[in-house]
Amino acid sequence: MSAKPRPLPSWHLRPAARAALAWCGAIAYPFALFFAARGTPFDSPGLPFVSAAAVTVLPLGLLRRRPLPALALMLLGTYVTAPTTPFWQVVYLLVLANDLAVGCIVATRPRRIAVTAAVMTLGVQVAFAARLGTGTDGFARTVVVLLLALGAAWMTGHSVRERREHAAALRSQTAAQAVAAERLRIARELHDMIAHSIGVIAIQAGVGRRVIDTQPDEARNALATIEDTSRETLAGLRRTLGALRRTEPGPEAEAAPREPVPGLADLDRLTASTKDAGVHVDVRWLGEQRPLPPISIWPPSGSSRRPSLTSYATRTPPTAASPSATKTAN
Repeated sequence: MSAKPRPLPSWHLRPAARAALAWCGAIAYPFALFFAARGTPFDSPGLPFVSAAAVTVLPLGLLRRRPLPALALMLLGTYVTAPTTPFWQVVYLLVLANDLAVGCIVATRPRRIAVTAAVMTLGVQVAFAARLGTGTDGFARTVVVLLLALGAAWMTGHSVRERREHAAALRSQTAAQAVAAERLRIARELHDMIAHSIGVIAIQAGVGRRVIDTQPDEARNALATIEDTSRETLAGLRRTLGALRRTEPGPEAEAAPREPVPGLADLDRLTASTKDAGVHVDVRWLGEQRPLPPISIWPPSGSSRRPSLTSYATRTPPTAASPSATKTAN
């Protein structure tokens, strides 16, 4: 008796657990940052800088979910830590982290949220710059630097947003062009099929009207050809419309047709119906015979034969010179 294999443990957390961890990390960030950046002016700035950079990852989880609360907690940590730390490298790191958060919000969130985030960041940065006690000239230079850094972050996020929107617009335009090209191809094939069938029906109806009194058998054959051509055209229309309807969403969409799509292999049937109209068509094979692709995959050859034969049949008397259709193996 073989034991069933145990399922592998899944380390994916539930959405509620991930949200709780994101909130806990963001709330712990101001406290962790304050203790990580502490020191004296005589200490080396390396360890406080690395520690501050390490704790900066704590609010990232909440920044993706709730950007404004996460940014508010980051700004709280900056406002509390920047005036008290003796290391200017840590202050620059905090300003850079806040500006990067604003750039991320500008690139991914609506303009209203982005403007709110930028105003919050600028206000808090100007407030802690005033607490640094650098004098009037130093305060003015600090505010100018903060404005330039925040403006650069805003422009970078706006550029990323525009590029993403432009790429989405290009994808939509490409999809619309593909749909329009497919509709044009289907309309062309429907036109060719209907034009050929109507041409054959018109010819056979004319022949039947002329010989119905003198040659009843020929009139009967003409009516049979009209019936077969009409049924074939209706079947082709149903097949095409069914292929179109099955792409529409909803439970009422029809299933895909199971019959094969007409292709170049049906050229013999096309020439046979044209012969029934009184036009002699000579079909010659060049090379080895093998299966041919359907019209929907290779439309130029198959679809161009139908209007050519129809035009010849409708404009040329049955006793005129007969056209030829050549099929090659290539």
